[in-house]
Amino acid sequence: MGVLKYPVSFENATEGVEDPKPPKCIYKKDYDILSEKLKDYFDLEDLARFFETEKGELYQESQYKSFDCAIMELADDISYAVHDLEDGVALKLLTADDFEYEKLQKLFDDAPNNLKPKISLYNNAESFISSLCGKGNKSRKKCINTLIYLMINSIEIEKDNMFKSPLFKYKPKLSEWAKELKKYFFSAVKEGIIKSAEVQHLELKGEMIVEELFEILKTHPESLLEPKDRIKVRQNPNNVERIVCDYIAGMTDAYATRIYKRIFMPDSGSVFDRL
Repeated sequence: MGVLKYPVSFENATEGVEDPKPPKCIYKKDYDILSEKLKDYFDLEDLARFFETEKGELYQESQYKSFDCAIMELADDISYAVHDLEDGVALKLLTADDFEYEKLQKLFDDAPNNLKPKISLYNNAESFISSLCGKGNKSRKKCINTLIYLMINSIEIEKDNMFKSPLFKYKPKLSEWAKELKKYFFSAVKEGIIKSAEVQHLELKGEMIVEELFEILKTHPESLLEPKDRIKVRQNPNNVERIVCDYIAGMTDAYATRIYKRIFMPDSGSVFDRL
């Protein structure tokens, strides 16, 4: 349960929708096994509600997560937002000119009393941004640590009495103030980094590598997959696409790039190269 971020099957997620972008979900086979096994541990009404979905921007999306999974997701959410900010500043993709001092000052002024001593280490919002975007690595790290502190100490526990099991009943979430603080900095990251041409080029290249690897490996599984995966294909000839998906999902970015170059680039790759 601690790693089940998207408790919705592919079929349920994509019902009535045709789009090349895959939804966040699990395979139906896994969904069926999971939903059946969990009946031994949880109330049936709890499970029925846990697996409920709602219409998202494109697909049907899961509404609920277990308490431990929600902690993991919140930790990821905080770390991605803050450390993308740190990387963007360090690489000079973001500068002090990209931030609205007045808006940040308003957030600092409205901070909960228990967080004001940490914020008071900086004279004002302009001082904070100057330290964040300054030349010193130490001052930037201090600002990043401050933001992480503010986020972590703004976590609240929400209770949903519709559930019986404590694992489903409780949910960690950021306070409204912390959500606005995260939104303030993430907006700068989104505009200055994520939407930049440099990052979009890399994202498109990554999609192309994954798609082309999938097609070539699916077409030639007996010759291009690793020996252990070839055995799986022989044992499950009707499950080739799933085996190839799992194989690609286990690759690091660097490994996938090397495999791609070896297969598709005429001047790259040798039988003596170590992947």
